[in-house]
Formats: sequence, structure tokens, C-alpha cells
Amino acid sequence: TDGWPHPSADVQESHAADRQAAEHAYLRRTARALARTDRPRELALAARLHQAAARPAPPQPGDVIDTSVTQTRFDGIARDWRQRAAARAGDDVIANVLLIAGNDGIDRVSQDAAQRWAHAQPDNSAPWLLRIDLPVDAMLQAAAGRRHYDSAHFQTLRWMRDALTAHPADARTRASMEDGLLMSERVYATMLALGLYSANAVPSYSRIAEGCRSATPELQAACRSLAGQLLESDTLIMRSIGSAIASRLDAPDLEATRAIAWRLHAMQRATPSDGERQFAHLLDDPSIRTEIDLQARMLSDAGIPLVPPADWTPPTR
Repeated sequence: TDGWPHPSADVQESHAADRQAAEHAYLRRTARALARTDRPRELALAARLHQAAARPAPPQPGDVIDTSVTQTRFDGIARDWRQRAAARAGDDVIANVLLIAGNDGIDRVSQDAAQRWAHAQPDNSAPWLLRIDLPVDAMLQAAAGRRHYDSAHFQTLRWMRDALTAHPADARTRASMEDGLLMSERVYATMLALGLYSANAVPSYSRIAEGCRSATPELQAACRSLAGQLLESDTLIMRSIGSAIASRLDAPDLEATRAIAWRLHAMQRATPSDGERQFAHLLDDPSIRTEIDLQARMLSDAGIPLVPPADWTPPTR
């Protein structure tokens, strides 16, 4: 040993339980404060926080909540807040995105939210790809008829961060579970928002892919149009889905596929040890509109080219 005393497993477990209890309390306290405003965005976020606090282990900053696995349903309090948010949301894109986010099963509230979002942004295919109430052919053709795909990812994430920053967590809650280091209030709020955002409003790839296997010429044309939109979308995951769809068609965009593979590879090298602080700092920059912009800045700061070198080939699995 190194001669220094180390906390026992029981002590470490006790500290983790104390921190978890503090975070549960923070999530519930902040949810109640947001709900008291009776505004649609705040009510929708309050329901999300209340749901997270009901889980056995609330989200750690930067975690991605896999709602398909955890299957925690909204309880009566959260359902009431969501219903009140839905009644007031109207054409507020962020409120409607928050009503879709984190829902374990696509319910009437989230489907109505997707419809309102589509009405608010008629050129945007993102809400149409969430319309599982439609037959897959109709969903794909409606989405393909739009001009672009924009998930409102950073717009929503920034609002969530600001709303959480207005209700700062105490030091015990902001301490990292792994090393005990203290995050600033703003970094903690940013990472918690990112965790709560989850795979927010990400369409089902399997449903899209299944629909694009159809031999119908009209649907094949719709899928080509949709793949083109997704290859220019605001998040890397949707660009990856666009690439996967294109590869199933008769004219895959090999250069786009290679560029996406490079971005995934390069981002692993560009993310520093203090990546949470860097992410929070870059999110404060209004010139960075999307996740794609943020990644480009990170690569540039790290001296890594944005496009793959001519002799680079994607690693084989």
C-alpha cells in the first residue's frame, strides 16, 4: 500500500448514498419551484425533474437516460404538470420538445406536442419523424416533403441550463460521484440538462430503416430526400442515421459516410479531461448554434482537421 489511509467500501457507499439523497432532494425542490410558475416550459421541465428523482439512481451530470430500458412512468404529480404544460404550450417549440423528451412510451401528450411543433415549424421534418401515430409510409413521405431537419437540440438545452442555473444546487449535490471534485453551478446545470435531455426527440432508426426497405418507387424517393436532410442535420446522431439510410438506397453517399466516421473518430481525440467545463463554456458562445458547430470548434481548438485526411480509412469493426 502507499501508507495513506483510504476510505472503506462502507464509507464510500455511505457517501454515495448521501450524495444521491441530496440530488433527489434537489431535483424535487427545483421541480416544485419550476411548477409554481405555471408556465408551459417550466411545467414540462418540472415533470422531467420529478420523474428523474423517482428513479432508483437519479442522473449524474452528463449521463444519458435510456428511457427504453428504465421504463419509469410519470406519476400522478408529473402527469398533472405535463397536462398543464400541454394545455399552455401552443406553438412554443421548446415546451413541446420538452413534453416529448424523456417519455417512456409515446403517449397522447407527446403526440399532440409533435403535431404542435410541426405546425409551428412547417419546413422542419423533425417533428414528423416522431409521429408514430401515422403509418410509416405516411410519416416518411410527410417528413421528406419538408426542407430540413432541426431537432432544436441546443435551443432546448440552453433554455434548460438557464432554468436550472436559476435554482443552483448545493456543493454536496455538485460533487462528482467519481472523484469528489466540485463542479461550478453553471457546469453542473449544463451537465444535468444534458443528462435530462436524454436522446431527446430522436426518432426510431429501426422504424425509419424498415420503412425505407420498401420497393415502392415513391417511398424510395422519399427516403432519398429524407437521407439528404439528415446528412445536413444539427446533430451527429441524426447525420449518422441519414448516412445509414443512404447506404440502404441505390446511391449511397460514400464521402458523407466517411466524413461522419471521421467526426466520430476525431471527437474521441478532441475531448479533453475537463470536457464538461469545455462543453459548458462553448454552450455559452452564441455563435455556436448546433452540436455540429460545437464539435467543429472543439476539433479546431485541438488542431484536428475537420475533414478526414486523404489516406484515412474508417476503422473496421
